[in-house]
Order: sequence, then C-alpha cells, then structure tokens
Amino acid sequence: MDDKVLNFDAGADDYLTKPFALAELLVRIRALLRRGTVNSPMWITLDGLEMNRLSHQVETEWPVNQTHFQRVLAVGILGG
Repeated sequence: MDDKVLNFDAGADDYLTKPFALAELLVRIRALLRRGTVNSPMWITLDGLEMNRLSHQVETEWPVNQTHFQRVLAVGILGG
C-alpha cells in the first residue's frame, strides 16, 4: 500500500499492481487515451531524478535506485 500512496502523491492518477490481467491493462490504456493530449513539460523531476518524457533519458547526479526510477517512470507514463 505504501508504494501506491507514494506514487499517487508523486502525481500518478492510476496504479496497476502485478500480477495484472492484460485486459485490465488495455482498458486502462484506452481510458487514458480518451482523455486526449495533455500539455505537460518535456522533463519530469522527482527526488533529484529527471526523465525526458519522449526519450526516457534519465539524468541524476548520484546513483539511481530502482524505487526512484519506478516513481519517475510512473509519473512519466501516467502523467504528472
């Protein structure tokens, strides 16, 4: 539950836990696509990590741990 709270606090508006059914993933993607385009910044910044929304290039001044990367990726995919 803590991961869900962290991701929602980081700006995610949806969260899918593993294991998940492919059908559920597809309906969530379709729901996101129905929202239309969102004018959002090119770079997402969270906890000292920056990720380019288009290239998925990640920049940081220190080693990246998986939790930080997953949070930035979640915000990048789901919007923020």
